[in-house]
Amino acid sequence: MSISLRHFFMIVGLTIGYTFVACSQEEKLPDVMPTLSGPEEWVRPAVKAGTSAAYFNYINELTIADTLLGVESMMAGITQVHESFKDADGMMAMKHKENVRVPAGDTLRFTQGGLHIMLMQLNEDLTEGDSVEVQLQFRQAGTFTKRLPVTSGSQ
Repeated sequence: MSISLRHFFMIVGLTIGYTFVACSQEEKLPDVMPTLSGPEEWVRPAVKAGTSAAYFNYINELTIADTLLGVESMMAGITQVHESFKDADGMMAMKHKENVRVPAGDTLRFTQGGLHIMLMQLNEDLTEGDSVEVQLQFRQAGTFTKRLPVTSGSQ
């Protein structure tokens, strides 16, 4: 079976084209794992059935952007990422963030007055000295668990 020069170049061109398309698709998870750390890692004390908030930093050490898709904690009936903002009347308010994009190499800061993790409908009291585990689900990096101390203020 013989192949003409024209067919040969058509096959080579298609192969290069498909390779280019495949390589231009979203890059998958590299071997570098993100860091969950920061100088201010804490959760507010609160009573059972009440509401608390978690604060810490997440460093995306991946070479690609990632997206925080959700958060969970066994300590709360509802766990969500919220963002504080000033409304039209100048009053502070919060809104639920469905997901949060984290550029490659950037730090996602969960802080008072900014993005933070709300722990609502607490299953038990959170008192100083306790700790709370929070799971973060990322599109690229997967799920990470962070253990945070319960304290009345940043350390």
